[in-house]
Amino acid sequence: MGGMEDGYGLQLKEDARRYYGAQLSYTVRGEMIPNSDSYCELDSQVKDKFGLPVLRFHWKWSDHEVRQIAHGMQTAKDMIERLGGKVIGPLAAP
Repeated sequence: MGGMEDGYGLQLKEDARRYYGAQLSYTVRGEMIPNSDSYCELDSQVKDKFGLPVLRFHWKWSDHEVRQIAHGMQTAKDMIERLGGKVIGPLAAP
């Protein structure tokens, strides 16, 4: 194809696919189950601009959260591959 059609319509789509392809990314989210290692407390050292203690947060992931994210990551990978795509990046550790 040439002339005035370049850069429009079907030619634009074909050029975009040929030169750039397409990419997707997923963000996997889940819920955190409350546990005794996850809590907040008043910081005895740090104060805000009004002189009030700020909160200090503590948390620890349980096996529930780790398995939940691993499942979501595998599901996203399966979806991409079932649609004919290819996962090009390594799956990060949950």
